Amino acid sequence: MATLTRKLNLIALGAVLGLLSFLTGCASSQAKLEAYQKARGDTGFIYAQVNSVHPGISNKETCDKNLGGDKYKDTREKICGRLDELNVVYVSHVVNKEVITSNEIVPVALEIKRGAIIKLDLEKQSPFRFVEVSALEPTENCKWVGSDNQSAYDPITKAGGVALATVAGLMFWPGLVHMSLEQKGGVECNGWSYKTAYKDFLSKY
Repeated sequence: MATLTRKLNLIALGAVLGLLSFLTGCASSQAKLEAYQKARGDTGFIYAQVNSVHPGISNKETCDKNLGGDKYKDTREKICGRLDELNVVYVSHVVNKEVITSNEIVPVALEIKRGAIIKLDLEKQSPFRFVEVSALEPTENCKWVGSDNQSAYDPITKAGGVALATVAGLMFWPGLVHMSLEQKGGVECNGWSYKTAYKDFLSKY
């Protein structure tokens, strides 16, 4: 029980640190995020694993507060008028000591659930990068490998704790969720591998 409690506390702390790193402009995290964005390979797309799915309508308060001010006005205008048509999906891209995550917009008509693998178009801006559900459930040819994606399977995120806080607070931003991980992990799907796409990033950071 003590181990589980400690684990949950670490995850909760990780979510808070991830939130603070963006709201306060943490230089080290921003530098790492920028390095990641430059090292995603030349394929034009990436794969990520779904951590949680939230009805867009649950973000009405976020929209009403005009989160992000003028900088994200255009993004809000594309989302806030059709909250009933979409889900906000919280996903993990890769684990490299920290978990790199983002929120993506997915049409509510599409079946999608926790653990699914989705394809993202890098030519588009987050949170509008969703292309397709590549695997509703992990398969032999399309799954998360390496270090576990704890954001998708830990009890606290299953209950909505970290994921809901992240979706509500960082609806329009990619993010870094800080966790004490010395391993690496990511998605391999249909011949695409995080090991290749993020090769430089994984070796330098």
